[in-house]
Amino acid sequence: MRYHELSDTGLSPSVIYLGTAEMGSVMSRAESFEMLDFFCYHGGNFLDTAHVYGDQVCKEKGASERTIGEWIHQRKCREKVILATKGGHPRFESMQVPRLSPKEIQTDLHESLHNLKTDVIDVYWLHRDDPNRPAQEIVETLESFVSSGHIRYYGLSNWHLPRLKEAVYCSPKHLLGSQLLWSLADPRMDVIGDPAIAAMDEETWVFHRDMGLAAVPYTAQARGFFTKLAHGGEDSLQDWVKATYFTQKNLGRYDRLHALSQETGISIEALVPAYLINQQVTTVPVVSSRNLRQLSKTLEAGDVVLTPDQVSYLKTGEPKR
Repeated sequence: MRYHELSDTGLSPSVIYLGTAEMGSVMSRAESFEMLDFFCYHGGNFLDTAHVYGDQVCKEKGASERTIGEWIHQRKCREKVILATKGGHPRFESMQVPRLSPKEIQTDLHESLHNLKTDVIDVYWLHRDDPNRPAQEIVETLESFVSSGHIRYYGLSNWHLPRLKEAVYCSPKHLLGSQLLWSLADPRMDVIGDPAIAAMDEETWVFHRDMGLAAVPYTAQARGFFTKLAHGGEDSLQDWVKATYFTQKNLGRYDRLHALSQETGISIEALVPAYLINQQVTTVPVVSSRNLRQLSKTLEAGDVVLTPDQVSYLKTGEPKR
C-alpha cells in the first residue's frame, strides 16, 4: 500500500479510502469488523463514513458511524486510522431542502462525534452544497470547528466548480479537497437525474491540480461496470448500471482496460482504482466491496504504478501528449 503525503497537514492517507456506507446495516457488525480488520492489516488507514449512512435501512440512526466507532473502540486503534465522516445531508424525505446552516452542521457534527466515540474527526466533509448560502459563511463555520478542536481538516462533497472556486478563493486554511463522482467510466448524468451531484470534468480536474486540492472520487468503481463486463458480460449488468454506463465511450475504455490487464498481468479490479490513483492530481478513490475476496483484489491497486501514457491510453486510447 502506498500513501499520499498531504503537505502541511501531518496526514498520510493510504491511496485507497474505504467506503463503509453499508456497514452495520446491509453488512452485519461481524462482517463489518472483519472487513475493517482486513483493510487495516493490508495497509489501509483512511475510513469514509457519513452521518446518514444506514439511515434508509435501519430504524436506529447512524448505523455506519456507530459500527466504525465501536470497531475503533474495541481495537484501540484511533491513532492508527484517519477518520473521516460527512454531515449536512438533506433529510431523505425533503432532498431539495439544504441543511448547511451553522446550527445544522453543528448538530450533525456533534452526533457524529458521539457515534464515532471520538473527540475529533480528522477530515469532515459536507455531504452536499447549498448554492443559496454564501460559501464564505460555510467555510467560516467549518473553520470555527477546527478552532474548537472538533475537526482537523474539512472537505466539500458535490460542490460544482463555480462554488468550489468560491470556497477556495475565501483562502480557507484547512480545506483539503473535494469529493465528486468520478471513475474510468463516464456516467450518463441524464440517467442519474440529480443536479446536486457534482461529477469530475476537465476544467474541474485542472482546478484541483492548479490549486493543490485533493480529489476524492466516490462511485470510483463505476458500480462494478467493468468487472461485471469482464466476468459475466453484458447480461450480468443490473439495469440501472447498464443505463448509466453502457455507452460506446465506456465500452472502448473497457476494451483498453482488458488489453492493459492482459499486457501487465494486473487485474481489472485493481486497474480501475489504479487509473484514479495515478492521476497527476492527488487522488484518493473511495472503494467498497461486498466481501473480502473483492476487497483483496481492489487493494492490489494500492501498489500499482501506471505511467502517464497508460493513464491517458485508458481514457482516450492515445498516449499522453
